[in-house]
Amino acid sequence: MSDATLLLGRRVAGKYVLEAHVGGGAMGEVYRARHLTLGAPIAIKIMRADIARDPEFRERFLREAKATSRLEHPNSVRVVDYGEDPDGLVYLAMEFLAGRDLLAVLREDWPLSDARIVDILAQTLAAVGVAHGLGIIHRDLKPENIMVLESRDEDVPRDIVKVCDFGIAKLTDPRAFRTDADGSALTSSGAVVGTPEYMSPEQARGDALDARSDIYSVGIILYQMLTGRVPFTAGNALGVVLKQVIDIPTAPSAVRAGINPRLEAVCLRAIAKSPDARYATAKEMRAELRAALGSSAQMFAATESDPSLRAIESDPALPSRPDFASKPSTGGAEIEVPITKPSPIAIALAAVLGLVALGAVAFAAVSFGQRGVDANATSAASSPLALAVPTTSPEGPATSVPPLPTSTSRSRAPALASAARPAPSASTKPPIVAPSASASAAPPITSAAAPPSAAPAVTTAAPYNASGAFVGLGAVNAERVRPESVSSLLRAATPALTECYQLALRIVAAPVGGRVELTLAFDEQGRVTAAIANEPRLPSFGRCVQNALAGRKVGAVEGAATATQWLDLHP
Repeated sequence: MSDATLLLGRRVAGKYVLEAHVGGGAMGEVYRARHLTLGAPIAIKIMRADIARDPEFRERFLREAKATSRLEHPNSVRVVDYGEDPDGLVYLAMEFLAGRDLLAVLREDWPLSDARIVDILAQTLAAVGVAHGLGIIHRDLKPENIMVLESRDEDVPRDIVKVCDFGIAKLTDPRAFRTDADGSALTSSGAVVGTPEYMSPEQARGDALDARSDIYSVGIILYQMLTGRVPFTAGNALGVVLKQVIDIPTAPSAVRAGINPRLEAVCLRAIAKSPDARYATAKEMRAELRAALGSSAQMFAATESDPSLRAIESDPALPSRPDFASKPSTGGAEIEVPITKPSPIAIALAAVLGLVALGAVAFAAVSFGQRGVDANATSAASSPLALAVPTTSPEGPATSVPPLPTSTSRSRAPALASAARPAPSASTKPPIVAPSASASAAPPITSAAAPPSAAPAVTTAAPYNASGAFVGLGAVNAERVRPESVSSLLRAATPALTECYQLALRIVAAPVGGRVELTLAFDEQGRVTAAIANEPRLPSFGRCVQNALAGRKVGAVEGAATATQWLDLHP
């Protein structure tokens, strides 16, 4: 007898009797129960005993109850009760849903007609939109968390959708998810919580989230409904997370024939890497989905005469077994992934702007120290470009570079990074002078025409000399790729890594050393698709390493591969 069935027959809160085990999730088991007074069926979610003792997980479970109890919408599962028994059993009572989850619908009914796809997702977005209006972000939208119930509308079959499992929902109103005891937040800094195949790039990075993160997840679901598979897969969760941040998805029409181009356009906009390029609200995406059918009329279930079904079924190139495997959530066991903030294109652009700006500021500083203030140096130092040295915020990407759509180019970052290296000048090259962290708050440099008394006093300090700094290689761990191949690649790249380290030291003007974990991801051809070396004290180091390693190749790999390598930084 399994642990889940041991509770059958038990009374919960003195008013519910557990009658059958229905299923389980990352945080608990679900039972069909009977209300002793009303006799009505109820779904009871019981928190797993092995994590109930952890205060943080316990608070997250109770937060699920608090979040979902506020939702009153026909397409949201209704919470009727929650609490804790005297012996420590924590429960959540919900309306009992007799139906299939969307993943089961896809397994059994795929391919779906355009009308049915739009109908299911329009109802999903209606529920999600109401949650967003209450400040609730789901954070784990996937087919397993969307229930589809059978109904009839004037004898025409119709799906009724219920969005459920707000188990790791985040309330954007800080007052709504603080504990009563000490007011501390419940989510860990840097923790990545969700299902990797459906999480947004910003969620994968551990950034602050808003409604557009859920829009991305709905876009992934739409991709799966159109093509029969999710856009990003890998041999492990880390590989999928990295692809969400780095890779550009293949267009649905390149995966399956007969896809409605307007639905494809909605899908690709929803899964844009930059949140600013997606739909701003669930309501906006819902309207676009309906418009994709050419009419906002009723959307009934598929029939055999649906032309989109014939187009899909008639294509002999389609695989007979689409990928509808269940994707586990990390909600019960958080994973932490040191993802750098910017997207690859933003990284390269930030490198270009940062190096050009650094040269402009250095030229101005040296010119000022040698012969007063030169008008050209003053102009360069005061231009917007000179103030564009990238900075990393704990809440988002580099603040000097706006988010960029990444759906039009797959060029590698090193190609852009090479453009950042300025051509040698015929004149004497001034030494690199790193701008201070408070450069933006410094008083403006006066022009050369100003009287001598108006010029500020200048104190010249010798810059930190990073020319002797170097990067050493530590232990390596690899999965699906030979460790010696990874070590060989990094030995060859050590001069470039050392150059990145020295540049980062010059920017912070301080001898920062220690050990940094480098995480690498490789595609099926053995090329580096992501290189993450997160050192908060050297924010430019990780961006430079990504540019230096992206596209380099190792030997044979067994599908998508990952590796970690310790880098020893010696200032």
